[in-house]
Amino acid sequence: YIAHYPDGTDEILLSVPKYDFNWQISYELKTPKVLPKGTIVEVIAHYDNSAANKFNPDPSKDVKWGDQTFEEMMIGFWSTVVPVPVPVPDVGILKPPLGARPLVPTKMKLLETERMKMPDVLMALLSGVGARDDFGEGAEAFAKVNGIQLLPDQKYFFTQERWEALQKIKAAEKSGGGAGEKKYLITDQDRHGTVGAVALDQNGNLAAATSTGGTTNKRAGRVGDSPVIGAGTYANGATCAVSATGDGEYFIRATVGHDISALMEYRGMPLKEAAQTVLDKVARLGGNGGLIAIDREGNIALPFNTSGMYRGYVDPNGKFVTEIYK
Repeated sequence: YIAHYPDGTDEILLSVPKYDFNWQISYELKTPKVLPKGTIVEVIAHYDNSAANKFNPDPSKDVKWGDQTFEEMMIGFWSTVVPVPVPVPDVGILKPPLGARPLVPTKMKLLETERMKMPDVLMALLSGVGARDDFGEGAEAFAKVNGIQLLPDQKYFFTQERWEALQKIKAAEKSGGGAGEKKYLITDQDRHGTVGAVALDQNGNLAAATSTGGTTNKRAGRVGDSPVIGAGTYANGATCAVSATGDGEYFIRATVGHDISALMEYRGMPLKEAAQTVLDKVARLGGNGGLIAIDREGNIALPFNTSGMYRGYVDPNGKFVTEIYK
């Protein structure tokens, strides 16, 4: 498979010198390839009808093009994805069209990327890794194109408190807590660091945003519930906006944000009852955490099943309320 680009250059997209005849029928590029408009893809197949080809049943037989697999054949095909322009206003992270960005390289302020104008293509989830172009990879490239200033290094994200929590959890996991070994008290605050917000504006629009570093000392590549729309972050203009924190795997399994909205929409359940019902489901699965939510009437819900959850809200009269424990 050879790509002939409009600028006159060529690139080999796929070369299989030792083809496996045991139904080796498709290949997938490690990263998607962006082909400029006007690119021509040429497919070349070489047939070996000699006696040296152990898969050749009869070297004396002429090879012709045919539909049946007992004749040698070659069909060149490839899959493409074409962006579809859609009218999109300036929006926040979760006011349709949806937007979420897991695995974003630690070079940009996450919520700052949500303030940029959404692209003119339908996109619900953007990863920090993916196709590389002149601007970089995935979400980082998207941020550059939209004028987001990248940070020079990871020092911006360093805090002594989170560093100490990481070292404590690493030491606790290494010790195993056996007899005679030092014991470590690991709190919810040590394990989590999620920041979320939900809002209802004067026009009745609902929005939700969630930013997290994930579970402290998490496995490399782990994606929690925060960027999963319908789990840790969700907003529906007809019902509510939700942002969650806790054991992400359980919040994903329970589809927390969407479930709260569905109970309100299909069963007419009030926000507080719906939020508590879904959080109880998370607990039954074995998960701990909490959430903040607001509905289209301005009612709020702040349930949690841990010892505490940093939370606060402002009511329509401008009253500020902050709480930690129950």
